[in-house]
Amino acid sequence: MDKWWAVSDKHGNIYAIRKYEMDILNIAKPGDKVFTVELSDKKFMWEIDENGNIQNKKEIESMKNNEKEIKADEGYQGYKNYETWNCHLWLGNDRGSWEFVRETVIEGRTEDESEWVGNVANILEEYLEEQMPDLGASMWGDLLQGAFDEIDFYEIAEWEINEYKLNEEAEKAKTKVKEVKE
Repeated sequence: MDKWWAVSDKHGNIYAIRKYEMDILNIAKPGDKVFTVELSDKKFMWEIDENGNIQNKKEIESMKNNEKEIKADEGYQGYKNYETWNCHLWLGNDRGSWEFVRETVIEGRTEDESEWVGNVANILEEYLEEQMPDLGASMWGDLLQGAFDEIDFYEIAEWEINEYKLNEEAEKAKTKVKEVKE
């Protein structure tokens, strides 16, 4: 399955789907929701709530009978869970965090991709754990730690490494085009 970017208006209407994040960000308007979706040769029906969030993604047998549910995907917005999605969203929304993630992907690179993912995931987890406020022994401290423990840093690392590789390939292609023109 391929991960794509989508944008919906404030009413939850998806009006564009693009392969690259930058393409969708150029389309999005203030108040829109931008999120990732996974596309395949299967057909899906999305249920969007009043905030523009995908609540249920159901595989359908055919477009003529789009009420027939075959299976409902688990997870949240294409991620393992809400905590992972929310963490990745915040890492991408803050310029300092985004730059740290980029540097981590570059510096953690190894020939073995699973080792590369592990390096990036561990560094991100340590980075965020150091920033987490100490709420002491309390209900709020336990809830915060519980949510933090649910974050799948490996999923975030895989996503960021794939994005880095796509950008790297795009840069190589631009360079080749430039060389041909010269």
